[in-house]
Amino acid sequence: MPTDPTHWPHVKALFEEALAHPPGTRTDFLDSACEDNAALRAEVERLLAADQNADDFLDDSSALFGPLLDDLPTHLHRVDPLY
Repeated sequence: MPTDPTHWPHVKALFEEALAHPPGTRTDFLDSACEDNAALRAEVERLLAADQNADDFLDDSSALFGPLLDDLPTHLHRVDPLY
């Protein structure tokens, strides 16, 4: 694990910059931003993959649970405070 205190803020900044680029241009961005630092690039790519997997999970969940929610009686769609 890197001991440089600026390492993780740098990784986070590159990750956030990469997210701002369309997926098709991220490779070029990482080529430029990481230059010859393969370890840095690998960390940013892992974060990008995890972010994509999280999005995929949420997309899959709504497809799975959406029809179940549609079948609930209307009065169960809202939560009323308990008095």
